[in-house]
Amino acid sequence: MSNAIALAQLLEELPDTALARALAHTKGTLHHVHDVFDAVDLLDADDAVDARMTWLTRGQVERLRELSDRNTFNTEDPVDRSLAEAVLVDAHGTPLDRVAQRVHALSAAHTPTAEQTPQTTPRSDDGDLRTALAEGYTTVRLIYGLLVGVGNRPPQVLAKGGIGRSHRATLAGFLSVDSDQLPLLLTLAESARLLAKTSQQIALPTPEAHAWMLASDAQRLTDLTAGFLARLPRALSQAVRDALLTGASPWWQQVEDALPFATAVLAEYRAPVAECARALGLTTDTATTPAAALLLAPGGQAREDLETFAPGTVDYFYPQADASVIAPGRLRADIDQRLLQFSRCVRFGDASTYVLTAETVIHGLNDGMTAQEMLTFLDAHARGGTPQPLRYLITDSAEHFGQVRIRAEGRGTRISASSAAIATTLLHDRELTALGLIPVSEAPTDLLSPFPPETTFNALSEAHYPVASGGRPSGSVTFLPSGRPVGTLLPWPGTGDPSTEALAVAQSLHRSVEGGDADLRAGQIAHILEFAVKRRVPVRIRVARPGAAEGSFNVEPTGIGGGRLRGRDPQAQTERTFPLSSILAVDVIDEH
Repeated sequence: MSNAIALAQLLEELPDTALARALAHTKGTLHHVHDVFDAVDLLDADDAVDARMTWLTRGQVERLRELSDRNTFNTEDPVDRSLAEAVLVDAHGTPLDRVAQRVHALSAAHTPTAEQTPQTTPRSDDGDLRTALAEGYTTVRLIYGLLVGVGNRPPQVLAKGGIGRSHRATLAGFLSVDSDQLPLLLTLAESARLLAKTSQQIALPTPEAHAWMLASDAQRLTDLTAGFLARLPRALSQAVRDALLTGASPWWQQVEDALPFATAVLAEYRAPVAECARALGLTTDTATTPAAALLLAPGGQAREDLETFAPGTVDYFYPQADASVIAPGRLRADIDQRLLQFSRCVRFGDASTYVLTAETVIHGLNDGMTAQEMLTFLDAHARGGTPQPLRYLITDSAEHFGQVRIRAEGRGTRISASSAAIATTLLHDRELTALGLIPVSEAPTDLLSPFPPETTFNALSEAHYPVASGGRPSGSVTFLPSGRPVGTLLPWPGTGDPSTEALAVAQSLHRSVEGGDADLRAGQIAHILEFAVKRRVPVRIRVARPGAAEGSFNVEPTGIGGGRLRGRDPQAQTERTFPLSSILAVDVIDEH
């Protein structure tokens, strides 16, 4: 059994977040943890220790082996400090019993021999680099299209009520990819914080997505790579990074060698990690590529190399009389984003097609553009000029813009029409039945909807009404396909802060130890004494004595009963009893 006293001392000294992180690794519930000795019992259990050892690096394992043989623990050493924060050693730096047992049981077969060690792959020529980056830039293009597709159409309010779902096949068809590729693209996009999700599987582009879409292809690929690694547990992320940078082949074997206690969980990570790495151009099926070094350690020269192999763009397009716009290649990012403000991309690819409608023009007007700005933009980048029908569509939509306006009112929305006739049309429009519109008696041009402005705005736009708001609602979202959870291939563990419950328990334990919570501290005295009797460890008690000063005694507890503590006083060589009600404080004596 580990030195419970020294382990309790360590828990008292740990920062709240470190203790909470350790508690979060336990399988049991935390509601019964009332003091550090409860935490000791929980954290010293074999399954809890095993869980905390999962992501140990080989360097940490070797250090634990050294500490087991000869204790040279140094609190200033970052490796030793990491072992303490993982609660794998006690306050003296001695590994817990279970830790020492597993470290020494690690067979020689787990230590790679010269034959087992992954071999470093020589860096290849520009042709290999070009091929690898072509794979990564293809993924960049598809994720760019994914964001366009997700934000392409606001959700529709169906006649039966509720929000409609865009089908998996629709999004896959828009990107011209197989629907089985969507989970991978969603994973990479969410890992780079380009998509947000909710428990209802609603996905929407984030503010970071807009900046990402305006960045260069090289920066986009670098950001996707960084997001992919950040999504992994810290130790696994570092192991993957090291394997990719050293050019190991097979590279996954180096990852497994670096994390000797993670074999079981790595089996679950292997497929999705490998799939993401291939899509980013970091690896082939077994080997790393020369692109990995550029993407993982981007400097001035590396960035130039990435830019050199980036696909080209065009800065012009061909407007058509049918209100469509055809781009003969990938539009420059700033031009593409400006065009998307008042159009909809209906065909995405190396040559994309955009369509303007009254609805999309209204969206642009709500975004703050004017009709003249739209026309000036088209004229500046159009080959062959802007057709008259397209110019008329923009100017006519602008003239009617604002005939229907919305604003938040309570939990719903107030709709104000420019005339009572338009309000009556809205009220009887079957496409808007699901909005639950109610006339306002004192204002014949106004209607009320119980839905929020975002939903109301989208419904009116989909029904082709020239609705205006104080700016297009930023919360417009699109439902992604059902099936696999949005943005995940496997339930990858998070690497952020520990759970709220674990943090609250850690803070409560530290308050009681510091005496900041007198009632809690008093309620723990009996429990600490029971622990001392069970573990046969000496304690120092402070007792109140009627008519005299408080007294302090060292006692070797032998039992508790009848409201009294029985124990042997080693100094007086006699048996003593103390009323539990008179004991003011208890400290366990560490005889280490």
